Parts: sequence; C-alpha cells; structure tokens
Amino acid sequence: MSKKNIENILALAKELRWQMGDDYHDNLTESIYADASEIVKDAVTKDKQKSKFRLDAKIDKIVTSRIWGFPIMLLVLGVVLWLTIIGANYPSSLLAELLLDTLHPILKNFGTAIGFPQWLNGFLFDGVYLAVAWVIAVMLPPMAIFFPLSLINFRAGTKSASPEIKIQTSHSSFIQEYLIISTAHQTSI
Repeated sequence: MSKKNIENILALAKELRWQMGDDYHDNLTESIYADASEIVKDAVTKDKQKSKFRLDAKIDKIVTSRIWGFPIMLLVLGVVLWLTIIGANYPSSLLAELLLDTLHPILKNFGTAIGFPQWLNGFLFDGVYLAVAWVIAVMLPPMAIFFPLSLINFRAGTKSASPEIKIQTSHSSFIQEYLIISTAHQTSI
C-alpha cells in the first residue's frame, strides 16, 4: 500500500469522524438502552399487568408440567430409540454389503496375489479385517443416529440423554433451561 493511499484513508477517517459529531457515543448508548427497554417490555410483567401471549411460555408449561413432562420425555425417547433401531438397518446393510461382500474378496485375492502365506492372509483378512468390518457395519449406523438425536434432546431440555430424571417445578423458561444446559455442556468440554 502506498503512502498516498494511507494518507487518503486517514484524511477520510478524520473527515467522517467530524461528520459523526461529538454526541456519537451518547446516541449509541441511548439506542442500546432503548433496545433493552423494548426487550424488558416483552419479557417482564408487573403485578397487575397481564402478560402477552408467548408461545415458548405455553410450550414450557406443557413440557415441564408434572402431568405431561414424563409422558412427553418417554415419547421422545421412544421415537429416538425407534429411529435408531429401524433407521440403522438400511445403512448397516449397505455397509455390510460394501465391506463384507465387495471389499473382503478383493482384499483376500490381493493378499494371495502378492504372495502372503495362507496363515497371514487368513489372519489379516478373515480375522482382523472381518472383525473390524462387522463392528463398523453393525455399530456405526446406530451410533451415528442415536448420539446426535439424544444430544439434540438433551440440549433442548428434555434430558432424555441424562441419567438423572428431574421434575421441573419452577417457572423458568424452557429456552432458559436450553441456554443453561448448552453453556454448561460447552464449558465442561
């Protein structure tokens, strides 16, 4: 960057600074307080003032109620388990076909072609490879489905991934719980 360009940029910055005026910081602070005031109007109610209808508050009352909390949590957990069990069959069969039916014979023939002894060929491709391939084909799809779904549930506040079952008796927001759990989870990593 040339010296002339730097001088032009500094001159432009100086000109714009004076165009903003002396009360720029006052105006900025005033707008921040105005925004905060609008947020408070929506979130805080006074004793005799009726609060606005908020969908998240209504969902909170249902999801965290003593009557509906456990059935909803069990339903969500049941759906997650069902998706894991049923949904994992398709990718498992595809992986098994790829790793066991297609790749295994190719590897076994490769070992024979390059002159591996029979015992080494059997150990590597019929033993080690088949064991790892079966574990990957059988275990990877359910884990790839269950763990993200249970993490979403946990972060959403249903706590179905948590070993602790807790009845929510306070009037705290479902969204607040989500933020608290998210923050606690991120700081514990």
